[in-house]
Amino acid sequence: MFPEAVIENARRLHPECRFAVASATELDLGEASLRGVLGWWSLFNFPRDVLTQVLALFARALKPGGHFITATHVGDEDAVPPRPTEAYPSVGRHASGGRNNSPT
Repeated sequence: MFPEAVIENARRLHPECRFAVASATELDLGEASLRGVLGWWSLFNFPRDVLTQVLALFARALKPGGHFITATHVGDEDAVPPRPTEAYPSVGRHASGGRNNSPT
């Protein structure tokens, strides 16, 4: 329900834009077909070799001057930090159906 509610609100506020929720590994994007890509606290879930492919797909899909916005953890480790974000502490619970998937 969480992604659908966010997309519904985005469509209401910006009917001129196209919004979708999908796995980045399953997107069928044309070259220079997007003005923006948002990967919010999701890209660190990919193995590094897959992440490289996903980022290359985004780069090809963005129009010249397009925007890529992402949020992720800081550091050299691949593990998700115990507190994904201090700005939105309840995101882990809402997005995962009531559970916080962060390591303890």
